[in-house]
Amino acid sequence: MSHFVGLVIVPKDKVTVNKKHDQDDRYSEAFSSDYADELLMNYWEGDTGYGEFDWYSAGGRWSDYADNGIFWNLDKALDNNKYPFWNIVTEENGWVKKADMGWWGMSSLDELSEKDKAKEIKKWNKIFADVVMTHTDLNYLGKTDWVGLTYDFHI
Repeated sequence: MSHFVGLVIVPKDKVTVNKKHDQDDRYSEAFSSDYADELLMNYWEGDTGYGEFDWYSAGGRWSDYADNGIFWNLDKALDNNKYPFWNIVTEENGWVKKADMGWWGMSSLDELSEKDKAKEIKKWNKIFADVVMTHTDLNYLGKTDWVGLTYDFHI
């Protein structure tokens, strides 16, 4: 059993903010997005036992990231020290992850030497930034059409 934080990038008009969200209750969902739910079902473990997660919560224990788990300004998600995302999901790129997550907070990164682990993390930071930046282009109104949603994943 492990929890890890992921970012799902969706069109801004596909998000519903839960106005009754209780910030002190980590299981109270701060937002919902049928669009994100459909994307995520492609990676759900389901009955097969194979997949990236077995359940998730919108925001969850990381709903204090950005504005109740919503990055209205995607650039802010790029602060890797403040927001250590484990994966990112988009329709174009699918599920992109830092490494394979295992039980009890262990991951495939734990099998690497410190030097190799640092290389993998550096590579992940670049991939993460590249995916985010492809969704920060401004529309004719000077705003982006995309937002980042924080999810609490469990495996």
